[in-house]
Amino acid sequence: MELEWQKKSLCSSDARGMRKLVDHHHPELTVRRQCELLGLPRSTLYYKPVPVSESSLRIMARIDAL
Repeated sequence: MELEWQKKSLCSSDARGMRKLVDHHHPELTVRRQCELLGLPRSTLYYKPVPVSESSLRIMARIDAL
């Protein structure tokens, strides 16, 4: 069963694509085991990028200009 799931999941190699492959409601494979099979740390599964604020972008642009 794990082998079948892993074969289906091997089409994606980047972390973003692999996160999409994890099925939180799989009847037999836990999220932990799916991450192990994919070689994906569980912490990246729950990572949500934070957008950069406008003020930070202005500061970075000013630094680049200097």
